[in-house]
Amino acid sequence: MFSGVDKTVEALLHGQDCANHLKMQLENHETRSLQTEVLVETVLDSFSIALSFFMSITSRHHESSSQNMFSKSLKRCYYRCAYADDQNCHATQRVQMIKDNPYCL
Repeated sequence: MFSGVDKTVEALLHGQDCANHLKMQLENHETRSLQTEVLVETVLDSFSIALSFFMSITSRHHESSSQNMFSKSLKRCYYRCAYADDQNCHATQRVQMIKDNPYCL
């Protein structure tokens, strides 16, 4: 199974190969309109696919790093168990809400 990086490189290499064929056709004045058009479309499609793969890779990397930063910066608020006395709750941790910041998320 290919990773996103492998697919990106494969698409770029395919686009480069088609671009080289197109260059040779144009240098030799072999401008058969159908073949030239197909090569141009293939080059553009290959580079578009490569950009899509690249954007998805960087997007996933950015999301995971921003999630890590977000989770580290979150302050947690703990409340003491409301049922500790009347319903004999066996919760082991009873921490009052942080008095400095009672509205933290």
